[in-house]
Amino acid sequence: MSRLPRFLLAAMLVLGLAGCATPAPQPVPSRVPSPTPAPGQGKPHGPGIDRLADGTSEAYGYVRRIELEGGFWALVSNVPQDRISVETSVVVVLLPGKITEADIAKMAGSYAQAKGTELHGTSIRMAGPEMKVDAIAALREP
Repeated sequence: MSRLPRFLLAAMLVLGLAGCATPAPQPVPSRVPSPTPAPGQGKPHGPGIDRLADGTSEAYGYVRRIELEGGFWALVSNVPQDRISVETSVVVVLLPGKITEADIAKMAGSYAQAKGTELHGTSIRMAGPEMKVDAIAALREP
């Protein structure tokens, strides 16, 4: 076998294996943090996550219970309860931190701001970023 066919064979093998590689996970886009209004006051803030310089995050959306993988609480974008799709509407999954799941449940249906720490890594929920919630407050809808 001459050198050229061996080189081509090796190049095809390398390119073929490179095509099977798993792409790196893409980070969730974040916005430039905006001033946080007092609950129920100030300029409305649309659904999304603000990542702050101190390592914490603020998330905005409608508090909903999603019955998937045993059920969990999440902030979602403005969609009716019966049309929620994990792939398109979950802003952040809410996990108890300094507040309890019962505190989160009291906010069901409200437009809210949750403050806490985003958890990075693998989750059984596979629904979006997860946040350990330290505070949650109702806001005026955007």
